[in-house]
Amino acid sequence: MQTGYLGVAMNGTVLIGEDCAAGTWARLDARNGGSIRVGVDGLWGTDVNLITDDMHAIRDVESGRRTNVFGGRIIVERHVWLCDEVQLTGGAHVGADSVIGMGALVRGPLPPGSVCVGSPARPTRRGVTWTHDDLP
Repeated sequence: MQTGYLGVAMNGTVLIGEDCAAGTWARLDARNGGSIRVGVDGLWGTDVNLITDDMHAIRDVESGRRTNVFGGRIIVERHVWLCDEVQLTGGAHVGADSVIGMGALVRGPLPPGSVCVGSPARPTRRGVTWTHDDLP
């Protein structure tokens, strides 16, 4: 990573596999027992954020119960391309060989070998992978 932020607090864990590359400004923030696990051979664009929880609680007024994730888990399997401005939150799990499109918000599981876009991210194509070359 060229420039970025790594925050690990309150028993958080961050594990990054070998041969991962990122553009400018990647933010990884694991707190409150949350974890971020990234597989090998990943490629990240600029302004990618992986944040396990919101830090502050959002509570139901009647029950007092927390409604947002506390100390969530983020899993990015091997050979995943996160395009520019992708956001992953607690509960995100990106399957191997996937491409997550620009500006996507990933909140839950996404299948391997897929192109996923949107907010929240959804698969638009399956049975794909990506390569580092620029050839047709």
